[in-house]
Parts: sequence; structure tokens; C-alpha cells
Amino acid sequence: MEKKVKEGQQQLGGIYQFFTASFRGDDAPAPEKALTQFGDELLKGLSVEKKGMELSIQVKHPGGIDKLMVAVKPKIEEAVVKARAASENTKRLNNLKQIALAFHNYHDANQTFPPKKDTKGKLSWRVHILPYIDQAPLYNKFNLDEDWDSETNKPLIAEMPKLFASEGEGAEEAAKEGKTRYVGITGEGAPFGREEGGVKIREVTDGTSNTILVVEAGADKAVVWTKPDDLKFDAAEPVASFGELADGKLRVVLMDGSARVLSLKDIAADTLKALVTFAGGEVVGEF
Repeated sequence: MEKKVKEGQQQLGGIYQFFTASFRGDDAPAPEKALTQFGDELLKGLSVEKKGMELSIQVKHPGGIDKLMVAVKPKIEEAVVKARAASENTKRLNNLKQIALAFHNYHDANQTFPPKKDTKGKLSWRVHILPYIDQAPLYNKFNLDEDWDSETNKPLIAEMPKLFASEGEGAEEAAKEGKTRYVGITGEGAPFGREEGGVKIREVTDGTSNTILVVEAGADKAVVWTKPDDLKFDAAEPVASFGELADGKLRVVLMDGSARVLSLKDIAADTLKALVTFAGGEVVGEF
């Protein structure tokens, strides 16, 4: 056993040297170099001792932990920021997927996707998908014959479901105002371009995988969630239509329910225009 443990110790040292080779040069980043040196000291202080039938493995604490933490703190903070951003992105995309699923369940029940506003033009599609996102009790509080800001309906703005709340900077303030960044696209040929009535799935001749259903627009484009208000697409300024997006990324869900992150600096304007229409007959490029 002593022999095997010592062989393992040597193998561990060799593997460690191999994987840390790029962090040993003079030009190596300070955090990686500090961690490598700390690991070297740990391995150096590793000892195997046999006393009779007992085998003990000891590791001598190399000290200098405070100095190490100062060196690696920026790296840890960077990792935390990246992890938080990844978590936020996942949640935002999941929100879009749930919204799309609600649209399809609504279509199953009504043979059409929700229109941008109900037949009386008083409430948003976001109100009318409430029963399909497990929010039927909230839906039943609305007076469907009154405007979104009527005496009955206005107090319900404060009860915006978490599904419609965004993540990131300014999200908390927007939620307190009952505003959402999850909007449909209006304009000629867009899914919410009709003044009356919703789109039937058989009308989506461009293909559900080539048509944007809902987007998470910039904070400057946020709307009161109950108000029949959405995002007007400007074909002359396609990128600007989506508002101020700090990271230059547009999160969308397509009509087939798949959520995507589009880089607005990389996507072609013609591709973006084609994705907005549901029956334009355009050839959609890579996106």
C-alpha cells in the first residue's frame, strides 16, 4: 500500500506539472501563477509515513493564503459575474419558451394565436394568455369589458406575473411599475401587425422556425403588461427598432417555441426583416 500511494503521489505531481505548464512562464496571468505556486507548495508538503501496519498521509499547510486570495480575487469575481450572467440568460430564455408554449396552448383552444389586443381593444395578449401560464385566478379578476387602465383593471397592473419580469439592470424598477420587456412585433406582415384578429398557424407560410413570435426588447421599449401595446418594427432601422440592448443581444422566441439569442451586430438586416414577417416569402439566411 505504501508503494502504491507513493507511486500515486508521483503521478499526481506529473499530471499537475503538465496541466499547469502554461501558467509557469513570466508572462502568465498573476492569478493563475499564484494558484500554481500554491499548488506546488501543497504537493511539496505532501508526505507519506508508515508506522507498523498504519499508513498516514499528511499535507503541510504552505501558508500565504491571504496573499493568494488577494491575487485570485479578480478571477473569482469575474467567474461570479459570468455565472450570474449565464443564470440570467437561461431564465430569460426560459421565460420566452413558456410564453411561446402558452401561445400554442391558446391556439389549440381558440384555433388562432392571441391577437395584439382583444376584440374590444382593451387588454393586451399578455392578459389573455394568463390561463395558459397557471394564472387563471388573476385572469378572472379582470373585467374584460373595460379598458386596461379602468378602475377595476388598473390595480391589477401591480400583480404582473414573474414570467413577464426581465432580469438584469433596471429589471426590478420596471417590475415595480408593472412594465415588461416581453413584447410582440407590430408592423406590416408581423405576427402582431393586424389591427383585429390573431394569426392562425396555417398562415405562417414562412415557417414557424423562421418567424419571430415574441422578443425581449430594450428597457426603453418596456410597456405596461396589461396595455395592448407592443413593439413597432421599422424596416428602415431594423436594429434600432428593438431599443437599447446593453449587450447587443436580442433574445427572441420563434413561432416553433425555440428561444434564441441574436447578435444584432452580426445578423444581416435582411435576415432580421425576414424573421419579423410570417408570410413574406423571403429566404431567411443564417442567424
